[in-house]
Amino acid sequence: MKKYHKRNLLIIGKTPPPIGGVTIHVKRLLDSLKDDNTIQFTYFDLKRKSKIKLFILIWKSKVVHLHTSNSYFRFFVVLYCRLLLKKIIFTFHGNLGRYNLFRNLIDKLSILFSNYPIVINFDSFNISYKINSETKLISAFIPQSSIVPLEDNLNTYLNVKSTEYQYIFCTNAFDVSYDKFGNEVYQILELVNVFAESELNNQYLIISDPSGNYNKFLIKKGIKVPENILFINFPHDFNAVLKKSDCFIRYTTTDGDSLSVKEALMLNKNVIASDVVQRPYGVQLTKLDSNDLIKHLINFKPYISSCSIDNGFVQLLELYKNINLK
Repeated sequence: MKKYHKRNLLIIGKTPPPIGGVTIHVKRLLDSLKDDNTIQFTYFDLKRKSKIKLFILIWKSKVVHLHTSNSYFRFFVVLYCRLLLKKIIFTFHGNLGRYNLFRNLIDKLSILFSNYPIVINFDSFNISYKINSETKLISAFIPQSSIVPLEDNLNTYLNVKSTEYQYIFCTNAFDVSYDKFGNEVYQILELVNVFAESELNNQYLIISDPSGNYNKFLIKKGIKVPENILFINFPHDFNAVLKKSDCFIRYTTTDGDSLSVKEALMLNKNVIASDVVQRPYGVQLTKLDSNDLIKHLINFKPYISSCSIDNGFVQLLELYKNINLK
């Protein structure tokens, strides 16, 4: 059998593709750890079909940090780590309590048995801390080191649109997904309907759809996309889209600690977001109501957005070191 060198820290998760909040976070965490070079670590990609190596790596590691949205797999890994007397950290990327009763119970049990559960917003922290006082509130945001420019023809096209419309708005959706009530999480269909309103025909909306699944979703539903909306339905750097925009819209029915919101703020872009979770300072809040959103869009005036955004890597690195990683 192949021998695996003992590693202090094992990070389990996925990196792009596909592009998503969790995969981007994991990639930036790995890149930051490599650049920092003070923590010895191993990474296991959950996209691998065979999980045998994963269980060997857990056995050989001192501390495990898990990133997954699969509640049942997370619970199994937490129990396996505790059985082997390994320290287990996991980051809950999302809002606690967003699933059905049974799955929410599984999540709470994972929190109970984990050494250090990490949550990414205050609402989740208030729930998790009552279950496990070792709960940490750490932002999922880790800044991107560089921005990949948009393709030349797309960049030129957006430059033209910026002269034809009053303001350029943007939003993003990594895939078509639904909340526990069956509502479309990213509310892209609602945004298409909102920007089709005559009051907003002088405003432009860019929808970042790197998987292309939302474009297919609307075609399947027979939805006609108005001329003031552009779908970018191929992989691209969303930060480059933010740079071409006046304002980012985060009109979701549930949320965690949105990377895109913080990336927009870091680029000094205005943000309009639903009030479903606590948002960073400087964000304009809208109710999950199309009339309220339309009111915000009609009355939108760019303002100087300057706020301090925490780098979650700093806190993660401190946590790793505090649990005696050397």
